[in-house]
Amino acid sequence: MNNKYRLDGLDAMEKKDYDKSMVLFDKAIDAEPDNGDCYYEKGLLLTCMGRHQESLPLFDMAIALGTELSLVYSNKGSALYFLGMLGESMVYFNKSLDINPHHDVSHVYKAEIYLTWGDPRNTLLSVGKILDEVSFCFKINLFRGVAYMLMGSHVKGVEHLDVAISIYPDVDVPYYHKGMFFNMIKKYDAAIECFDQAITLNPRSANTYLGRGDAKVGNYDISGAVEDFKKSIGLDPSLKNTAGQKITLAELIRTEWAHQFDRDM
Repeated sequence: MNNKYRLDGLDAMEKKDYDKSMVLFDKAIDAEPDNGDCYYEKGLLLTCMGRHQESLPLFDMAIALGTELSLVYSNKGSALYFLGMLGESMVYFNKSLDINPHHDVSHVYKAEIYLTWGDPRNTLLSVGKILDEVSFCFKINLFRGVAYMLMGSHVKGVEHLDVAISIYPDVDVPYYHKGMFFNMIKKYDAAIECFDQAITLNPRSANTYLGRGDAKVGNYDISGAVEDFKKSIGLDPSLKNTAGQKITLAELIRTEWAHQFDRDM
């Protein structure tokens, strides 16, 4: 790497001095406009800054100039992933793995996408290809836990979720999925305990309030359930229809209980 601007830009990016890094990468491109690595590194910087849409043409330029690093494809895949373009991102993770079949990050992203698509078998296949089981131990167990639960192997699923919790006890996601499992088997006290822990760790997760609301309905706490359903809408307005239907159902249950009480009296 003879381009000093690239070296200094990478150093500044590692130190999270992104403004300085941007200036240096622009100078690197001016110095070597036909070097695809310069465009890749600027694209990588933009993804670090959360500017995923802007990173895409930089990765495309790197590819067009013949950069054959698997990282170019995987980082474009991750940019597309964060933009919600899961199908497109999967294409680039596959291209990354064509170059380097042992690129663990691409396997991790593929597992997460398959899980989002509700495909537990391909999730487990992708997880099984991850070589560095130490660095990715948390995600491996999280993905396996959710995948096994989707496949109906609930005990095995919870075992993996508990391992994930033991690794990172301050992350809310495994608690949420354990809560959903307990909802399924109608152990609502245990579910509420898991959802409470998840909310303590991440009070901005709308889906967790939705899950806890379901558990409270099962536990005959209609007022608490309605409060949680309304909270979920406040955090994520896209849940308005789902949570609204749950509120309506909860109110109907409350009315039915009141009528039953009157009849019994």
